Amino acid sequence: MGNYYLIARNIDTNQFKILELKSKWYLKDGSDQVKRANRLEEIDLVTTRFKSKEEMAERLFKNNYINHLNYDFFIVRERKSKEDKNLKIFETIYNTKESRTNYFRTIAYESLKHNINISRSNIRLMDKFVTKLYYSDSYRKIVNERLTGLPKKVVDIFGNISPKNTIPYNLKYQNRWIMNNYSISRNIIDSFNRYDNLNGDFNNHIRYYKQYANDRAKIKNELLEVCSKDYITGQLSFFQKPIEEKKINKEEKYNYVMSKIKNFDFKNLIREEKKVIVNLNGLAEPSKNDVKILKKSLPSKLLTDIYLYNLHKSKLEACKDSFGETSLLYEDLRQDIKDIKKSLSKDEILDRTYQYLLVYNRLKKKTNSEVESYQKNRGKK
Repeated sequence: MGNYYLIARNIDTNQFKILELKSKWYLKDGSDQVKRANRLEEIDLVTTRFKSKEEMAERLFKNNYINHLNYDFFIVRERKSKEDKNLKIFETIYNTKESRTNYFRTIAYESLKHNINISRSNIRLMDKFVTKLYYSDSYRKIVNERLTGLPKKVVDIFGNISPKNTIPYNLKYQNRWIMNNYSISRNIIDSFNRYDNLNGDFNNHIRYYKQYANDRAKIKNELLEVCSKDYITGQLSFFQKPIEEKKINKEEKYNYVMSKIKNFDFKNLIREEKKVIVNLNGLAEPSKNDVKILKKSLPSKLLTDIYLYNLHKSKLEACKDSFGETSLLYEDLRQDIKDIKKSLSKDEILDRTYQYLLVYNRLKKKTNSEVESYQKNRGKK
């Protein structure tokens, strides 16, 4: 059934959007028609084209699907019971290990076309699952403690595997319904990838699931509304908080960048020999994505132009107070703006600068807010 939704959640604001998919992204004969609701296999075939969440975020940002890189991605499906409606959440799967991803993608394709009960790749996966449970105490503990997306019924069957006995490969044939369930296969792959990424550490798995749990829970009702089978695109929401984020076009990016450049705090631009750097000391603690963006910095030519603009601007302001000659400084400023505009005419540099300034100004604003809060609390004592 095509009732799974790929969600992009803005970590800064906790707003989210549904990422619509085109079948041409995962099928050779696919079309350009976009779909909000998709099969789980279809979503997996798209996300496994990327090596990481960061790589997927970069592609989405570049194509204006999201407006910066600090996003959480996950998959949801409406789950109804007799008592209430709820959400089933699946973590996204990426190509973290190519050899493993290759046969997983084969399973996904086979599941799209026909039953995977007799899939050689799926049989191979089940054998790997049993082998890992048999030989790895730490993996077995993670599975038994329900730190994977595997259903309790599957855990109850496979969780009792012990190295004291022979490897029970026959369990998959005794429970063929498991081999017929694609979501179980993909959750096994997901558990393998996370086990590797978190170095098999039990506490790391606990922290991983706690990391986004609270913020995701806060948008449960909004998600239930827009991910319902009965939801009609464009219908009014009962919630005041906007759901779908506006795409940022090139003109908006350019206006934002120019505004921030013209009002850059000159004290935070440091000239060292022949290059200019931005002083990042004292900013609020950045996330991993933030660090990646800030570390890349801005092109040296653009940074020099920004430095010169703000230098000439500060001198002009000083001259105005002393009634000094300003015509040359105005000419310098005009030339600085021309140089900056020339650099920003390249889409790659505009995108890179936009990302950088978004992160820089968000962290700066957070720092100022924390300082202000500290001063207020200090004043109350």
